[in-house]
Amino acid sequence: MKHTKAFAHLRQLCCSGLNKEIVMSEFLRDVQSVIPSGSNVFTEINEKSNFSYFILEYGLDDLIGLEDLVPLLLADFFTRDRISRFMYWLTHYPALTDATAIDTSFYKSDVYNLIYRPYNQHHGL
Repeated sequence: MKHTKAFAHLRQLCCSGLNKEIVMSEFLRDVQSVIPSGSNVFTEINEKSNFSYFILEYGLDDLIGLEDLVPLLLADFFTRDRISRFMYWLTHYPALTDATAIDTSFYKSDVYNLIYRPYNQHHGL
């Protein structure tokens, strides 16, 4: 898919009015034609600053042996304080390219080493 056509398709998805389950699955696959990446995930944080929804480009089945552990690791790591720092960052910058802005020891955490690193998830948009 050409770059311009890919952008147009992503805009069309975002403005389609379809539910997030349909839009985000398609968006995560197509965004790679615009932003080269290993894999992508969509995460929704509700008004109480809790993770309320996430869609992985690859299903939880691809996280062999971690299917039940992933939600627990995410919930344990992303405390209200870390979520607040993450949300503050993204209201001021379009991307989080260094996760130490959330936590200085992020790259030593289980969340990074068991979930994000093996699937090349290094940046937040």
